[in-house]
Amino acid sequence: MVNKLEKISVKPEILAPAGDMERFQSALDFGADAVYLAGKMFGMRTSSSNFSIEELEAVVKKAHEKNVNSRLPHSRSLLLPGRER
Repeated sequence: MVNKLEKISVKPEILAPAGDMERFQSALDFGADAVYLAGKMFGMRTSSSNFSIEELEAVVKKAHEKNVNSRLPHSRSLLLPGRER
């Protein structure tokens, strides 16, 4: 009997943080498989400038044109009453 896991070949994904346009472009230039993006209103990394909604739209489009996936964090805290938007 053949173990099903032996047949599966999984390539690790290189996920690069891209907190601003410079780091996003570097991730593309150096072969990232995916980029981790955050918006100004919901990024958890305070030292990063993060992207506006308009910038997010543009960088996700550019990433997809280069066959690079984009990852966008979300948090339940965004839905809490009283949270500034």
